[in-house]
Amino acid sequence: MKKLTASVGTLLGSLFMAAPVIANDEPWIIEISRPPEAIPSFGPVISGGIQIAIWIGIILCLLYLIWGGIEWLTSGGAKEGVSAAKSRMTAAIIGLVIVLSAWAVFGIIGHLFGIPITEFEFPEFFPD
Repeated sequence: MKKLTASVGTLLGSLFMAAPVIANDEPWIIEISRPPEAIPSFGPVISGGIQIAIWIGIILCLLYLIWGGIEWLTSGGAKEGVSAAKSRMTAAIIGLVIVLSAWAVFGIIGHLFGIPITEFEFPEFFPD
């Protein structure tokens, strides 16, 4: 019973402590300004980020594949070294397939929605 009384008292107290709303005859005017012209839309920014991530993924997968090949060559025929190198190279190939599949999916999504996701152009830092 004490918990119920405390809950009801807290609820009523918070209702009475609410600030009153002052009515105004004039409607509130909200002005929304345009974003700066440096970035006219977020499409190129997102496209550039996706392209950079895909290129980094491809480079890392290829480096991982080379690392596995070097590990295989330096294993000296030991079964543990060869199996570790094979698993590293398999993981690199699977990663490369995943990255290329993501690129294909982004290309399809970009084509369906008319967003040039897979067409990346480097920005000009020093325009003529």
